Amino acid sequence: MDTFSPPVSPTSLPKSVKARVLETKFGDGYSQRAADGLNSIEEERPLAWENIDDADADYIETFLIAHGGYISFLWMPPKEGIAKAYVCKSWSRTPKSGEMSSMSATFTQSFELE
Repeated sequence: MDTFSPPVSPTSLPKSVKARVLETKFGDGYSQRAADGLNSIEEERPLAWENIDDADADYIETFLIAHGGYISFLWMPPKEGIAKAYVCKSWSRTPKSGEMSSMSATFTQSFELE
């Protein structure tokens, strides 16, 4: 599995976490919940790179295109210390003045058997 090592860190990297839960409600008001599978906690990261060199934007975009939105890759979010598998199905690039661009991409955590 390839590792995504961007030449510059994202300027914005919020993390959104979602728990997949199976729930059954009973007629007397009670309910029962359980995790939906072994990897029921998923994260999504809408990343942004503001005003970066076109060469850096080219590197990021080329990596994402090569993975086609379906091939997972490893990436270690800053300040987390552990690499996780992600896929990126959508990204955008905006040309700025001179040889600068801004990019955004959404990384979704991927769980796969290797």
